[in-house]
Amino acid sequence: MRDTSRGPGPNVSRHDMRDHGFVTRPATVRFLRSEPTMAYPRGRILAVSEGRYHVLANDGWVRLGQHRPTSAERLTREEAAKLCEATDLDARYLDAVPTE
Repeated sequence: MRDTSRGPGPNVSRHDMRDHGFVTRPATVRFLRSEPTMAYPRGRILAVSEGRYHVLANDGWVRLGQHRPTSAERLTREEAAKLCEATDLDARYLDAVPTE
């Protein structure tokens, strides 16, 4: 049996680590704001987690894909929470960004 007390060996991929319970750090989530439109004059909140982009809708996150929308600008977590408040969205969704 392999000794796992020091973590995975040098030839173990990130995918293998996730599947076999090796956790290196929590998933990082970055927030962005889309360009304003007529329908969304303040823009929309976007999140990227593990290379996948999501947009925040009234009922939760909707997956966009792996390509960053053009002209999206970065937001801090606090700025995203303020934008949620200004657009009547539940800021608790910011803590529930899908990771898969």
